[in-house]
Amino acid sequence: MGGKPLHFSLHFSALFYCKIHPFITGSGRYLGGVPIGINKITGQKEFINSFGNDEYRPPNYNMAIFGIPGSGKSLAMKLKLSREMSVANHYQAIIDPEGEFVKVCNRLGGVNLNIHEESNIVINPCSINYSDIPLDDKDDEEIAELEEDDLREIIEKDGKKYLRFVPIKEKIGEILGFFDIVVRGTNDPGIDVFERNYLEEATSHIITNVLKITTHPDS
Repeated sequence: MGGKPLHFSLHFSALFYCKIHPFITGSGRYLGGVPIGINKITGQKEFINSFGNDEYRPPNYNMAIFGIPGSGKSLAMKLKLSREMSVANHYQAIIDPEGEFVKVCNRLGGVNLNIHEESNIVINPCSINYSDIPLDDKDDEEIAELEEDDLREIIEKDGKKYLRFVPIKEKIGEILGFFDIVVRGTNDPGIDVFERNYLEEATSHIITNVLKITTHPDS
């Protein structure tokens, strides 16, 4: 074509990529962790490390298990949490509306909290505590919310330094988000700007003036 390069692109549907994915790569990347099963394509044992290692960290820690009923989704999850707690020293918290994990929780020495409208267990969305953030983590959102004159302290755990403080601004944002969800209905957009500002001022007054909570962890 006269020596000129051709520029074009091809567009494939998501269904196409789903069908060819198993043939693109059959082997999982080994990052340590705990054994999770046998790869049906390669026959090799596969491991899962939810949080990566010192050489590689995943962009986020989200995951999902898909399968038809009876294919072993719950079993895979029970294997994962049992092995991670036993071998990798990971803590686990599960929302279990069907009660599928009660037995494995008891076997692992966990605590089952049966939460319903008649139970004496209370979940307080307004509770607040201090945070420990690694001192070298400059990109943390909680640290970014701190002002220069906010009180804080530096502690050391296991040879590593942490910044300890009470994330008041982040907690106020969480409370506003909680009330927005509570009042949101089918056709209700949630709290408006006026209500949000009023609620933010009231929450800030309760935390700082009534409860006398500051960003310092001792407060």
